[in-house]
Amino acid sequence: MKTTIILISKSGLSVARSIKQEIASAEIITTTDADGCRQVDSYESFLENEFTQNDAHIFIGAMGICVRFIAPYIKDKYTDPAVVCVDSTGRFVIPVLSGHIGKANQLAEHLSRVLGAEAVITTQSDRTGLWALDVLGERYSWLSVAHCPHAANPHEAMNKLIALFMQQVPTLLCIDAQVAGADYLEKTAPEHVTICHGYLGETASPSSYQLMIRVTPFLYEEDDIPTLYFI
Repeated sequence: MKTTIILISKSGLSVARSIKQEIASAEIITTTDADGCRQVDSYESFLENEFTQNDAHIFIGAMGICVRFIAPYIKDKYTDPAVVCVDSTGRFVIPVLSGHIGKANQLAEHLSRVLGAEAVITTQSDRTGLWALDVLGERYSWLSVAHCPHAANPHEAMNKLIALFMQQVPTLLCIDAQVAGADYLEKTAPEHVTICHGYLGETASPSSYQLMIRVTPFLYEEDDIPTLYFI
């Protein structure tokens, strides 16, 4: 990941250098003169020019300042870089933006081990142990296709499916192919998920469910049932 470490005040310099020792390619950004750091005129101008040119930004300082700096440049979770905030004492590591798709949560967990800090993860799926549907397919090289009636675009469709899953509505998991990853889903299925094999299974009727998840080589036409395909 192309990473910057944004040093809001010199009090966090030792934390920034500890992170750079672990992520050697990372660049420390500061508005003051410090050895081994890149000096910029202002954080605002730096972020305006380079916010999306990096995979991750690690802020060292108060999260409120971090949020104010990045606010003008946030677009959506599919294009935003990962943003993580570390307090100047290195005690807490907080993913601020793009926790799943941008891998800010993973980065925060990694930094917490490097610094001996506590990772403060607030994403609901991580806190409840539910599947992170937006990145689950990537783990097994599945293509994810979100079908949701009345959704304006694929991103909106995926967000609606995730919301339904987080609400723990009755969900039917249909496994058409016993591929790598299917066993993981079967072993870790939450209580609101019913599992069947094949198109419908002998005991499951799609009309009884508000959400379907399919591990399959096929695309089906579901009657108004929000469906996530893992192809």
